[in-house]
Amino acid sequence: MSRIAEIWQRIESVLELYDPKRLEGLREGATQTNIQALEREIAMELPKEFKESLSIHDGQESRSSSILGGAWELLSTSGALTQIRMYRELTQDKKLSSMFLGPSDGLKDTAKIKNIYWNSCSVPIGDNSGNHFLLDLDPEPKGTYGQVIQFTRAVGPERVVAQSFADWLEKYAKRYERRFLSKQN
Repeated sequence: MSRIAEIWQRIESVLELYDPKRLEGLREGATQTNIQALEREIAMELPKEFKESLSIHDGQESRSSSILGGAWELLSTSGALTQIRMYRELTQDKKLSSMFLGPSDGLKDTAKIKNIYWNSCSVPIGDNSGNHFLLDLDPEPKGTYGQVIQFTRAVGPERVVAQSFADWLEKYAKRYERRFLSKQN
């Protein structure tokens, strides 16, 4: 079993027993056509582990109990495409382009993340009213291709939260295991 499949199995096993409402909103896996459409939109290949995750669960339904917690939504391929297209339009607007293509005011990991508000080689994977977790496909030299960064609509990219999509997803598996399985001991 791959690492991504194992992580999803851990998340699903714990939530099935202790918080099944969170599982109800998870979507079926994305089709290869949907994944390829996302890759065409960004003109880059997505990391293998992210594509595998999309093939297991293509995000979650809007307004369902969040797998990420709070008001966060795990974006589907169509949700990611919507966000990417919105930012593309904003960067092409002459009045707004300096803001969206200019430096980020809150960047903390300057050696790992490019200091621009919106990098067109970013893929939104989580959304909370314009705040995002982004898959960074164009990092600085000390960064990692596919690292996950935190992005706030007020300042842009802020920091690396995981070195890879699998590391990011595993944080949720560990969070649920601590929250629910530690109660058994």
